[in-house]
Amino acid sequence: FPVTIKRFFMRVSNLLSAALLSLAATVCVAAKIQVKADTCGTEIFMSGEIKATDEDGVKKAFAYGSKSGEFCLSRFDRLRISSDGGDLAAAMRIGEFLRRQEFTVIVPQSGSCASACVLILAAGVAKFPLGEVLIHRPYFVSISRDESLESIKEKRDATTKSIGNYLLRIDVSQRLLDAMLSVEPERLRLLSEAELQDFRLIGDDPTFNEKEVSKKAYW
Repeated sequence: FPVTIKRFFMRVSNLLSAALLSLAATVCVAAKIQVKADTCGTEIFMSGEIKATDEDGVKKAFAYGSKSGEFCLSRFDRLRISSDGGDLAAAMRIGEFLRRQEFTVIVPQSGSCASACVLILAAGVAKFPLGEVLIHRPYFVSISRDESLESIKEKRDATTKSIGNYLLRIDVSQRLLDAMLSVEPERLRLLSEAELQDFRLIGDDPTFNEKEVSKKAYW
């Protein structure tokens, strides 16, 4: 963990040094999504309940910030998030987008990341959960009182499969899904540092790390 934190602060230090070369700008693109652009990339701040419209907000924030970074040898795009969760499908769409853009995801020490938020954290090519990370089994707000057990099971199985496939695509351990399913929806379980390591929710993503090592081989 200390080595991981050291890497993070080295990145931040490099970023701040480059930022001295130009002025930074900040714009608010949604009620809870802000973006700061500087010479070396984009920093998006996200807090509160995750909703379906937030995917568009994150994309707009990145579009604004992507105009920066032309003077850097390497971009450092990052998302700082503190959220109690929300729309599961939206969280996975946001995560897919962040991963394509190779974002680092940070949970501030003063914040926390729970429920669907964990799926956004999981998508980062580098992950720094400085605040608490909490999980539970997804629940279905669309289930009616008279819905059959068979129908509920079909919905649960479909959601479980969707999350499992998502974790495979972003190279995160399927053990995270097992852990989520073991916690009742109305409860939350705090992940330990050992579990964060085991589920690959902290530090550099192994696939991204391979890419970085390969790039250095050509330098």
